[in-house]
Amino acid sequence: MKKYLILLLITIAFISCGKETLKDQSKVSKPQESILMIEDDGAFLKKAIPIIKGKKVSEMELIQIAERTLKITISTDESNYNIAKKYLSECPNKFFSAMSLNSVVWENRENEKLFKKTNELINIANNFTYTKGFADSGLSYFDSRGYAPEEKNEALSAYRGMIRDTYAVYLVKQGKIEEAIKTYETVLKEYEETGILLNYATLLNKMNRYKEALEATITALRATTGSEEVKDSLRVYAKNLAYSETEINAIIDEAIQGGRSELKEELLADKLDIPMPSFELLSLNGRLVNSKEFIGKILIVDFWATWCAPCIKEFPHLNELLKKYASDDDIRIIAISTDQDREKVAPFIEENNYQMSIFYNDNTSKAFGVNGIPTLFVVDKKGIIRYKKVGFTEGEEFVKIMGWYIDSLK
Repeated sequence: MKKYLILLLITIAFISCGKETLKDQSKVSKPQESILMIEDDGAFLKKAIPIIKGKKVSEMELIQIAERTLKITISTDESNYNIAKKYLSECPNKFFSAMSLNSVVWENRENEKLFKKTNELINIANNFTYTKGFADSGLSYFDSRGYAPEEKNEALSAYRGMIRDTYAVYLVKQGKIEEAIKTYETVLKEYEETGILLNYATLLNKMNRYKEALEATITALRATTGSEEVKDSLRVYAKNLAYSETEINAIIDEAIQGGRSELKEELLADKLDIPMPSFELLSLNGRLVNSKEFIGKILIVDFWATWCAPCIKEFPHLNELLKKYASDDDIRIIAISTDQDREKVAPFIEENNYQMSIFYNDNTSKAFGVNGIPTLFVVDKKGIIRYKKVGFTEGEEFVKIMGWYIDSLK
């Protein structure tokens, strides 16, 4: 159950904001002289092709260069497109190659004129997910980021599932419903994410497998108890089975209550005992604060960025949490921006009228061991980190979950 909150979640550094943000990691990691800094596509291509052929830069940069080359040339330049495709198809790093191929496909998935090409690319990426090379390169990357063993395996399953989800979408485009169902079943054996469950249920419903569609949707609702989309889908599938409105409401209530109970027990059992690192932060209005100021309070520390879609979705709920505990002097909530471009932070906060105390990151995220965003920590009154929450998913009951954490520390 925890994976629902942690992984589509994780918004792990390179993929953090959706199916295509390998480029977000490049903003942090690529050197200034990298050709990835060249904004003009024509000028970029002139340098990219010789580099791909010569392979004289790091593997990670080569993958990023090849990905951008594919996106530029997929509909305009067959020769250079094939050069980039060949490199990604043969690259030893099957994990990042698959992610890049998936990114290109996802960006062009609505363009039917490119179906033949994108279908070929997603087939290559999907095949990679079944290889030892995909697992080895993915786990190696997560290990370098400091992930715990459980986190590494869950992250690998999440990204494998993401690619196979795209592959299943393309199977459906070709009318291969049963094959798409089987693909989802391979994903669900290790990764029961809400979106995957809903896609799976939709296909089951198309094949008149109403009972299985309902069961998959109930599982999804137990995971994301606040999702109206899941509730609506559940109602459709239950009506196909001739359930009455009263019976349907009972199914929904039971799934929600069961999901909440199971989730609360699991989350509170995952209690940490890590001293909060010392830090000094500069606020949006220029005020310096020190970690010592928060001793004696229950402190919520949220790491986020303006470019991170899950962070943006989480923020209204964080603001709601602030309002809920506004009169409680024992609770403090701070949000630390990890944006490289600090000038984007203030306009974002002002435009949305958020009330949180906003601070700039410096090295604080590294001190806390943040691997991806959004990541949130709950610190007790003695300055001990007790809970860590990674990611934000649609339909999760954020304020309720945070309330569980806070109440357990009072």
